[in-house]
Amino acid sequence: MPPRRSVLAFVALVFLLSVPFWTLGAMTGLMLPLGLPVAALTFVCPGVAAVILARRREGPDGVRRLLRRVLDRGRAVPRRWYLVAVVAPPALVLLERALVLPAAGLAVPAWHAPLAAVPVLVVVFFVSAAFEEAGWTGYAADPAQERFGALGAALVLGVVWAVWHLVPLLQAGHPADWMVWWFVGTVAVRVPLMWVYNHGSSVLATVLFHCMLNVSGYNYGPTYSLATVAVTLVLLSAALAFLWGPRTLARFRYAAAAPATD
Repeated sequence: MPPRRSVLAFVALVFLLSVPFWTLGAMTGLMLPLGLPVAALTFVCPGVAAVILARRREGPDGVRRLLRRVLDRGRAVPRRWYLVAVVAPPALVLLERALVLPAAGLAVPAWHAPLAAVPVLVVVFFVSAAFEEAGWTGYAADPAQERFGALGAALVLGVVWAVWHLVPLLQAGHPADWMVWWFVGTVAVRVPLMWVYNHGSSVLATVLFHCMLNVSGYNYGPTYSLATVAVTLVLLSAALAFLWGPRTLARFRYAAAAPATD
């Protein structure tokens, strides 16, 4: 078994590795494709931090174990969770557009990205999600759950994750009200990410969920109401915690009891 991992050391290293990207963004104001500031390149930092700490604390075997987890190598993960990870985020966006926005009296904006751009978005956001979730999920999720339980770990990591994103968002020029609702939704969405992960300890399923969140979220566009997104994600997270239990997010409240055996 690998030695106990320190979530605090991981978080500290992620922030330390991010400083050069934040500094470069502040000094140059460079923008990347998709309207992202150069500071968004910090997406590599959680994965790099996880590899550094795994190598230092567990040796080469620790790095191999971490990378195998990202690919779900050797894990018997129910295939339906890969389907859930891919389908759930765009389904949430369609639900918001069909029900939530009209109920709130808000206009339903046109799609922000053309359909032809979706394959490119999937590739870009899959790579970034793999780097991020190698760290936040593959390295930090289990020790955080041991200390705080599944829901507590999701909220703690969600807050840290959201704070870590603030510098690139500020450099992108987003207004304060937009960032407040983005922050709330980002903290909340770590709960379904943990929910997906805990059904089979699947880092890859979490990567797919994260990827499709970004692909779907890119279609929000600059005029989309992030308040409705945040409220929808908070309600979803509360429902998951109620139905699957805050301790594990993996024990369905209404599952049929196993038959008694002699």
